[in-house]
Amino acid sequence: MPLPRRLGIEVDALYRRLDFDWFNVSYITANDGGVVYQWSSTTGNRIDLPLLLRWSPIHRFYIVAGPAPSIQFGLAEHLHTIQDLVIAGYSNTYATTSDQSVQRFAMALTFGAGFEAHIGRVRVKPEVRYSHWVFPIADSYVFLRPTSNDVEFLVGFEFGGGR
Repeated sequence: MPLPRRLGIEVDALYRRLDFDWFNVSYITANDGGVVYQWSSTTGNRIDLPLLLRWSPIHRFYIVAGPAPSIQFGLAEHLHTIQDLVIAGYSNTYATTSDQSVQRFAMALTFGAGFEAHIGRVRVKPEVRYSHWVFPIADSYVFLRPTSNDVEFLVGFEFGGGR
């Protein structure tokens, strides 16, 4: 059964390289006074797979809406800790955790609007999308969780079959 006129389905695959850093300083006052410095660098990959319903109320203008599941994989964290404590003394440690086999999932509701411009046999489709993350990834990688809201500007290209 074909879809009604001006209604369509859009499926995308959007890749992002993740790269987050954080730094923390703790001042210890009980028992063994001193300072603890920690910083971390975390990297990984994320693929968003939005499945969107597309409606064109007027010629060349369209709006999209639908779920956008996200998969994260290949996560690696490098943690550096320096402790300069009064009684225990000085220590400098490095720890690397790599989670290459585990995948993490999240889900967003995505809404957007755009238009089609024809340049010869190429269709250029600039679009603005808003995503609200309703099912965040719940794990220890706090800095890799998608924010609660994302606004993105995307440009799509379609080749061949000009009008």
